[in-house]
Amino acid sequence: MEKKKVKELTFGLSCNITDHSPWDCLHRHNEIEMSFFDTDKPVIFRIGGQVISLNRDSTLMFWAAIPHQIIEIAQGVKQYYITVPPHDFIAWNLPESLTQSILNGTILIEEDKTMRRMDIVSFPVWKKEAADTKNHQRRIAMKLSMEARIRRFGGAAQSKLIPFSQKSVLPAHASVMAKKHFFQIVDYITNNYKNDLKVEDCAKIVNLHPNYLISMFRRECGINITKYILMLRIYESQRLLLTTNMKIIDIAMEAGFGSISNFYKYFKKICGKNPNDYRKDVTS
Repeated sequence: MEKKKVKELTFGLSCNITDHSPWDCLHRHNEIEMSFFDTDKPVIFRIGGQVISLNRDSTLMFWAAIPHQIIEIAQGVKQYYITVPPHDFIAWNLPESLTQSILNGTILIEEDKTMRRMDIVSFPVWKKEAADTKNHQRRIAMKLSMEARIRRFGGAAQSKLIPFSQKSVLPAHASVMAKKHFFQIVDYITNNYKNDLKVEDCAKIVNLHPNYLISMFRRECGINITKYILMLRIYESQRLLLTTNMKIIDIAMEAGFGSISNFYKYFKKICGKNPNDYRKDVTS
């Protein structure tokens, strides 16, 4: 992966099992992601402004349009993950509370040992079926099986619903002061990215020089602070496109873009299509 860039990825409907190491930068993709780690030590995962610790029994589900990355993971740990395009996720007519939670940016964590045992058996089968693109019937079976798994998500274990801006764990690699400043800024951006937000505004929050803040943020987050603000605005516009009937110009303003032309420019650059086509392709 190219260092210090936000990686734009596309998975489609897929299942993967892979050995993982920490990512040196954030990445994002349009699909809903459900994943877990076969690990004896906690895996530290950043999603937007939140840092989460995941153990062996933790299953994570979130909309991966939110920039995210693995921060800390032991050598040789396997990640199991499926990705589901939004149009499939919406077409499944899942419980409204689940669909709206995911599309509104809620991060869900399930703790269920029974489901984990089922996943360990199911994922290798799904991975094989996902790779067999020519066998239409097996793809249908895979999709139905994935849908059934997501319908079971949480179950009697009662999923934890975590607000987007809440933090639970701090990464160990940063200094105490850098951690404090970084999360102060992340919290401030998370609560204010829809406004006309400038680096100078962020710097005043922690009494730092803007140039130092830019350097510190890139070092701790792996991304330029202005690009991070843009990522959150794009995510918010994607969310509004899928969950509301708002006009495009109203979405542009609500998400924090200063003009409709800037919105179209950056949305197409990041999402690969204009907002109207994105809404049509996903919800039709």
